[in-house]
Amino acid sequence: EPTSMDGAQGVFPAISEVTNRSDEDHGVRSRVKFESGREEALDEVELDRKRLEIELSGDIAGTTSAKSKKMSASEHSLMLFKRKLRNRQSASKSRRKHQAMMRSVQQDIEELSRQYESVLRKCEEFKALNAQLNVENMTLHNDGVLLRTQLAQMM
Repeated sequence: EPTSMDGAQGVFPAISEVTNRSDEDHGVRSRVKFESGREEALDEVELDRKRLEIELSGDIAGTTSAKSKKMSASEHSLMLFKRKLRNRQSASKSRRKHQAMMRSVQQDIEELSRQYESVLRKCEEFKALNAQLNVENMTLHNDGVLLRTQLAQMM
């Protein structure tokens, strides 16, 4: 019974027949026959070699939707493989970016913690100095009142 890959009608041609045969030179070779009558031989070893080539060369540019509709099964498989590689690279880049941002935030937190501790120490020093100056001020005030009293008595 004819089926359409992934259930997407019109996107991928319906396959009417798939046959597998062993080949000493190329391993398993699948022959895919589409409803349109077009046939294509898929060699898994060739496909794997092509995938490795793409991975090593870095040629993972995307394709348009219109082009993907006209692709053979092996080309479509390579297109999906390239998409997977691009996704992995993007995810890796996102993880590196996130890690860099987290390191930066951690450094900011450490710097702000040091500044906070420094300000806290200065605040405590100023509190102690303020208390000392208040005592000194009170002593001077009392001395002034005493001297005024003594001066008033002398007059």
